[in-house]
Amino acid sequence: GLGASWLGLGAGASGAPASGPAALRAGVLGGVEEEVLRFVAVENPSLGLSVQVFGRARELRRALRAGELSLGSFETALQVDDSAENSDHQLVSAGTSVTLPLGFYSRKLRRLSDLGKGSRVVVSADPYEQGRALLVLYHYGLIGFVQELGPLARLPDVTTNARELELVAVPNDALASQLGDHDLVALTYERAGQLGLAPARNALALEDGFSPFAQVLTVRRAAQRDHAAWLERLLAAYRAPAVKAFILRRFEDSVRRAW
Repeated sequence: GLGASWLGLGAGASGAPASGPAALRAGVLGGVEEEVLRFVAVENPSLGLSVQVFGRARELRRALRAGELSLGSFETALQVDDSAENSDHQLVSAGTSVTLPLGFYSRKLRRLSDLGKGSRVVVSADPYEQGRALLVLYHYGLIGFVQELGPLARLPDVTTNARELELVAVPNDALASQLGDHDLVALTYERAGQLGLAPARNALALEDGFSPFAQVLTVRRAAQRDHAAWLERLLAAYRAPAVKAFILRRFEDSVRRAW
């Protein structure tokens, strides 16, 4: 089983006596993940779930590794696997939560079918975001590449491009400024939000909820290995119909369920 110190419940970790009631502590970076977990906590008081907001992913990951948190909701499964701080694979995904969808936006086109031959499509120069954007274009049938590449696809891997789209990579901080000049621009959920764009309402092409880039609940490997009872209860609570309804209502279909 899991010791009190693993959950951050021992006297040294939280100041609470080791014999105190079991409680779960979740780490988030704010935003959607925080809102959803706080809703889960209110809906399921017996979980004893509290939510702590961190300023940086590195700090959150460190607290999780140290056993000060039960779980984190702040990254995708790919980020868990690729994190330099997780090189010893102490942290693993316990299951998908929500997808904060990347979308393609335009100030020139009203719908994707208006995308003409030779249109200029802007994606991020960051490899992680670039693969994410190319996967969306692939699923909409606009480009092709070796399917096995999946999220690892990069611009040089594009093998078919029937509309002869001009695919351009720019740094992340320049993406927003491309909207006025080019036909389609790939923007993350956060970046679109900063521009007042809602994925469900404004995106011409949008990532699916079951994307490889879905967010996950991150735990220490021990919790998964030991089939921690709290983890099963938490996942069941997270994926309950009331949470599904909350996500749909609160985020107006712009945040997608990944379960």
